[in-house]
Amino acid sequence: MKASRFRLLNKKFDDQYTFDLNGYLTRSDFAENMAKINQVVANYPLPAGMSGLFVVAGLWVLMVVGISVAWSYTQIVALFVAIPVVMVASGTGYWYITKCKRSKFERSMVDICERINATENIRGINYRFSRDGSDVADESGSSKKPMKHNYAIVIEFDDRFNIPSIQKYGKFPSEDFVSVPLFLHKSSQGVVPPRYSEKKDEEKV
Repeated sequence: MKASRFRLLNKKFDDQYTFDLNGYLTRSDFAENMAKINQVVANYPLPAGMSGLFVVAGLWVLMVVGISVAWSYTQIVALFVAIPVVMVASGTGYWYITKCKRSKFERSMVDICERINATENIRGINYRFSRDGSDVADESGSSKKPMKHNYAIVIEFDDRFNIPSIQKYGKFPSEDFVSVPLFLHKSSQGVVPPRYSEKKDEEKV
């Protein structure tokens, strides 16, 4: 079993055709499938991650400063009670939204891979969605880690399905490669046998 890995970088899976795909998947088929996958990434983006935490922490700081200024004018101690309440509520809300968006992204990626495999498995090609080196489809539930993960699309090839093509085209059966012979061999000219003549046979008789 041969496999090629395409990582998620800058909100897009790498769609550069590599030499490893030669003989198993054409450029047009690869580009079409990766376009479908990246369209799902655009429709169901991942949560902000660390940048989102920085935004929430910045809002907490502004809240504390605002409450401190309000207390200096009103001298109401109850204002400080709102600080932990708001922090717990906003933190819980951020964690829940992050979990839902990540879970939606992962389910959508598994779904698009299954739809592509419905036709590609016939040719011995399998698309697999990977998170931190493990198959997401084999794991129960969504991600337990709220922070950043390493996502990738793994394309697996079964060599048994490619044997007829290898026998027919040689080492590089892909349509994108043309085999050019290095040397031209001249065909050997054989001796032309003499033609049978009926007149000579009559003269002998």
